Amino acid sequence: MIKFVRTLLILLGALYAALMAVMWALQDSLIFHPQPAQSGGLRTPAGWQAEELLTRTSDGIVLQSLLIKPPGKPAPVVMYFAGNSEEVSYLAQSANLYGTFAVLLNNYRGFGKSQGVPSEKALFDDALLLYDVLAKRTDVDGRSVHLHGRSLGTGVATYLATQRPVNSIVLTTPYDSIAGLAASAYPFVPVGLLLKHRFDSIGRAPSVDTPTLFLVAERDQVIPTASTRRLFDAWKGRKIWQVFPGFHHNDLPDAPAYWDTIAAFLATAPRRTPSQ
Repeated sequence: MIKFVRTLLILLGALYAALMAVMWALQDSLIFHPQPAQSGGLRTPAGWQAEELLTRTSDGIVLQSLLIKPPGKPAPVVMYFAGNSEEVSYLAQSANLYGTFAVLLNNYRGFGKSQGVPSEKALFDDALLLYDVLAKRTDVDGRSVHLHGRSLGTGVATYLATQRPVNSIVLTTPYDSIAGLAASAYPFVPVGLLLKHRFDSIGRAPSVDTPTLFLVAERDQVIPTASTRRLFDAWKGRKIWQVFPGFHHNDLPDAPAYWDTIAAFLATAPRRTPSQ
């Protein structure tokens, strides 16, 4: 009997170890879902200009971004960081919903025409690079940069806000950390040992002193409201909590007041001075 129990425990241990190895190997595909470039021409609001930016990184990867600019003088910029399954070109036609802002749409590595393989470090480094590229341009107002992150992209936006001066932040369906989400979804897994991409927004929140709009889907089936609330409570800067009743994680941008809420928030955001 003792021999049987010992053998059973060894088998269970081996199965558990095998499961952990599989989860380690699959975590990239669980977090990142690269999408191909959309076919067809790029559509923009009437009178707006679109420019495809191809930016080479220090490790030789070429990133694809789309800069959508309103007519008139150089406008402040919204940098958009997408969810884990978004190819961003579809948003070009909606750029005017932000108001009179230029919009930089960023395709992560492996998404759209961007080369390479996505990872937390790569997304963070690329965000810094793209911000610095914007700051050098004269056809947009690089002294007024705003961030909009959605789902996975809220972690990128939060990181960027700790590294560069920004005027305001919009976070759509944000989370406290990937580690926190994974621990809730897989309580039997030693997340702390296995996870490569942590996106620890809650650890950075106390240092972000920037006006921030939190957009929450009441029926979010991906990000628990408790996760978003923990991030909100830890946030240092002025913050607004906006819940959209009846909407889910993926259909939140379809809420009637979604874009109006964002545009109204951005319109009241402060501008930095040249010395900043």
